Parts: sequence; C-alpha cells; structure tokens
Amino acid sequence: MECLIRLLRPARWLAAAATSASVLSGACAAGLLAALNSTLAGGAVSAAATAFGLLCVGKVAGQVAAQLLLNRLAQRSVAQLRAELSDEIVGAPLRRVEQLGSERLLTALTDDVTAVSDMLHAVPGLVVNLALISVCTAYLGWLSWPVMLGALVVVALGGGGYLILRRRAYRCLRAGRGAYERLFRLFRHLTEGGKELRLYRNQRDALFTEDVRPSLEACRRHGVRANDSFTLLDGWVQSLFYLLIGSLVFVLPVWHEVPTRVLTGYLLTVLFLMRPVVAVLNLVPVLSRGGVASQSLERLRSELGWGGARAPKSRPLPATGVELSGVTYRYQSEEGGFRLGPVDFRLVPGEVVFVVGGNGSGKSTLAKLVTGLYEPEEGEVRVDGFPVGASDYDNYRQLFSAVFSDGYVLDRLAGAARHDPARQLIDELRIAHRVRIEGGRLVTAGVSHGESKRLALLLAYLEDRPFFVLDEWAANQDPFFKQTFYTRLLPELRAQGKGVLVITHDDRYFSKANRIVRMENGMIEEARHPVCERN
Repeated sequence: MECLIRLLRPARWLAAAATSASVLSGACAAGLLAALNSTLAGGAVSAAATAFGLLCVGKVAGQVAAQLLLNRLAQRSVAQLRAELSDEIVGAPLRRVEQLGSERLLTALTDDVTAVSDMLHAVPGLVVNLALISVCTAYLGWLSWPVMLGALVVVALGGGGYLILRRRAYRCLRAGRGAYERLFRLFRHLTEGGKELRLYRNQRDALFTEDVRPSLEACRRHGVRANDSFTLLDGWVQSLFYLLIGSLVFVLPVWHEVPTRVLTGYLLTVLFLMRPVVAVLNLVPVLSRGGVASQSLERLRSELGWGGARAPKSRPLPATGVELSGVTYRYQSEEGGFRLGPVDFRLVPGEVVFVVGGNGSGKSTLAKLVTGLYEPEEGEVRVDGFPVGASDYDNYRQLFSAVFSDGYVLDRLAGAARHDPARQLIDELRIAHRVRIEGGRLVTAGVSHGESKRLALLLAYLEDRPFFVLDEWAANQDPFFKQTFYTRLLPELRAQGKGVLVITHDDRYFSKANRIVRMENGMIEEARHPVCERN
C-alpha cells in the first residue's frame, strides 16, 4: 500500500478528478435504478424517460472520463516506478547491490514491476465499480434502512469465509513469489553456464532433476493453490448474492411487510450490483499479486539504502593525484570473510603502476576502492590532498576510466564527435569485422571474450579521464595484442599524462611500469620501482 500511495501522490489531482468522474458515473447509475423503479411503481412515464436519457449520458460519460484519466495515471505511475527503481539500483553502493544478487534485482525489475503495473492498470475498473457499489448501497439505505440492515447481516455472515479464502490465497502468492526468485537464479545458470552445462552432463542432469524441475513444480503448486482460492472466493460471493435475493423474495416478507416499490427497488439494485461486484472480484487476484510485489519492492528499496541525494554533476578536473590513506575494507563472501588494509596507496598523472599478487590477495578490491566503487570503512580517500566525502563519490568516480576483469561492455557512444575516433580505434584493435557503429551505438556480432575486452578498452579511451584502471586486461589477449598493450598503449597513456593502474601477472613486462605494488592477504607487501623503458 505504501508503494501505491507513493506512486499516486505526484498525480493526486489527476486521481481526484478520476475519482470524481467515477462517483458521478455511480450516482447516475443509482439514478437510473431510481427512475426505473419509479416507473414500475406507477410514476410519470415522460418525466422518468427524460431523466433516464440524461442519466444514461451522465453514467457513460463519467465512466469513460474516469477510465481515460485513470489509464493515464497508471501509465505515468508505472514509468515513474521503473525510473525510480533503476535510479536507486545505480545509485546504491556497489557492494550492497552485489550482496542482493542480480537474480533478485532482475526479478524486481521484471516480475514485481509487471505485477505492480497490472495492479495499477486494474485501478480504473476497480474505482469505477467501487463507486457504483457505494452509490447503489447508499440508494438501498435510502429505500429502507431496516431492509438494508438485514442485507448487511447476510453480507457479514459471509464475510468470514471471504477473509479466510483471501488470506490463504495471499499466502500462496507470497510463497510463489519466493519460488519464482529461486527459479530466476536457476535460469541464469542455463543462460550463463551454457558451455559448462554442455560439457558436464552430470552437472546438467543434476541441475534439472534437483533444482529446475522442483522449482517449476513449486511455482506451479503455489500458483494452482492461489488461483483455486480466488475461484472459490468468486463462487462464495456469488452464493451470497443468491442468498440475499432469496432472503429478500422468500424470507423477508414472512417476517416484515415490505412495500412493493421497496422490494422491487432492492431486487433491481441487487441484480444490477452483481456485475460490478463480480468485476471487482476478478480484480482481486491482480490486486493481491500487485500487493505482494509492492511489498517486495519496498523491502528491496529499503535494503538498497539509497536516499536519492547525489552531488551536483560537475566536469572532472585534472587532478595531481589520488590517494588512499589508512584505508580498510571488509566483506563476507561465500568463501568466508576478507579484510583489506590498512593500506596506503597513491596514483599520480604520468605514472604507470602495476599491482601484482596471487588470486584473492585483494587486487580487485583495491581497484574498486581507488575508483570509488567501494567506500572505505576506515581511513580516507583523497584528491590533491583533500578528503572525498560521502556525497562526493559520484563526482570522484568521474576521474576514472576502467576495464574490470568481470566488467560489462556498454554500447553507447557519448557524443557524435567521438564517432570518428571510435572508428579509427576499432580498426586499430582489429575488431571492425565484429563491431559497427549505428545511431551512436556499437552493434556487435559474436565477439570473443578478448575482443569484448578490446571493445571495453576502446570505450575507456573515448571517456578520456585523468586516471585509468585496467584489471587483467591482457589476460585474454593473443600475443600480438598483449605486446601492443604493454609496449605501445601504456606508454601512450603515460605520455598523455594519464595515471594508470594495471592489475597483471605478466612479469615479462614489469619493466614497463614506473612502480610495482605487490599485494598479499589484503596488504601491500612491497612497492618496487623498476627501470622503466620509455617507448
């Protein structure tokens, strides 16, 4: 409910106008019933006919206006939700996003947002029909409040069964949503582990028999139970309608004398209400799924923990150095805990620094701290001697171009002026047969992992930041490009005054660095200054 209120708040005047139109439509519908009842009771036909025509126009016009306004409200709200959630994911601390896991984020962006979207698109029909029900109920009270009280007793007796069935369906929806999230994680194995699943048949068979099929069965089971509950709910409410009609016709006259005009009005109204009530019941599953999804989204947004306050955008200025001073960072992973630091590290323009060490020594974590993707728990990150505050990190990160070993290649070229340099670099990196530029975007076809890293390096070059961080870039390159990287590209960056941090294991090229930093168990063990060949 909190999610729905937040979405509707910016368009509250549109919501108010749509609600007013719905109430007008409901009032006209009640007026139609009154006009028909008056005519059947022997009232003036000509006056009733005129009123009937005007009320028909008012009902249809009010319903159409409400639908049009509420449809616009729903579309605007869904677009706002997707934009806000996307912004919060990008703005949240990277480590927190990593801990939440891509499957949960993708489930939220696809399944949850779709369920909330369906709920919002159901709001127009819900509001119109609830307005009809409310106004018609008021009309019943005006006809005879004692009969109205008796009808409410019948409705109250059936309310307990309604609540029990709805609560059962809601539990099944929540359980089904959790099963769907687990299934999404398994689908990632199918798409991202295609090579391994084809190689290891025993792993593939185990994945299907022990994980995928049980998860599919869980989704099916919870879905069937939820839909069964909603079907029983629909049947229960229809039974209440027939019980109410039977009570009005056969039971009430025995206990209390009811005027024919009142009884006819009640029967007409109750029969008329069956359609909007059934329509509301048909929306209950959609609204319930949307409610479960909105609760999941609220929990996710709370766990992302981003308040939405970013520092004003500014163009990164040339810096004389970035520095880590006494920085520590720790996190828990599936393999156990890890702590980096305290470390002191400095990177200045015109310097190439190699960071070396074994797997798990903290090299990539150091790179993420240097680039501001991780914020230190202790110590300071400084630019030109000035500490970087919590609100400054987005601007600080704009000092860096980076290619990470597990990075993602973006496809957009920022600015038409960069198309010509991009084409030249594509030719130099020998990926022209795989990549072309269309509409300011890079269109790729069947690029290998090494070619993908070359493409990421191209984009990093085009960003032209003061500092570069290159994480194991040469590891997936053939000998020609590996040599080109160390003997040509790095010297060119240094000559341009860039500060370059390179994570590498290629000891053959250590002489190309100004400085070598060795890491072991999250600590900087030594820093050597090799004889640097300036090519």
